[in-house]
Amino acid sequence: MRPYLNRDQIKARIYRDFMVRLCKDTRVALTITFRESALPDSVVSASAFCEKTTQHLLRKINKRVFRHGVRRKDFRIASVAVLEAGGRGGRLHAHLALGLPPTYSVPDFLRLVTREIKSCRQIARQVDIQPINGGGWCDYLAKGGPETLLLSCCREAKSS
Repeated sequence: MRPYLNRDQIKARIYRDFMVRLCKDTRVALTITFRESALPDSVVSASAFCEKTTQHLLRKINKRVFRHGVRRKDFRIASVAVLEAGGRGGRLHAHLALGLPPTYSVPDFLRLVTREIKSCRQIARQVDIQPINGGGWCDYLAKGGPETLLLSCCREAKSS
């Protein structure tokens, strides 16, 4: 006999399934930490600042990959982003899952993303970027619940 699930367990399962579908086209896992000196004092302002900075980084990556196709045809890589504050008094950071552009190999794309991160002054040097191997990264992104999702940074890929 299957045990009954409570409402929170059902919500968590639905959100996890949603994240798995959202991450289906992603191949690169990225964690970026934001500079403490750049963050505003209030929590609401800080999360808005982090979302804007993440959007800016994604725009720079898309522009580097697709050049004028970003503006002319709205080309973009697949992306999913969540915002998280590490443990007690931890630093704000974002976890991203990025799609692999059709004309790039994984090592080439990792170099491109690293170069674009270095040019963003609001992002600290604690950056972790790796290829996604398996579905564990999607589960990790889903752990914070829907409140942590940066909706404006979640996009499906479009390249043709």
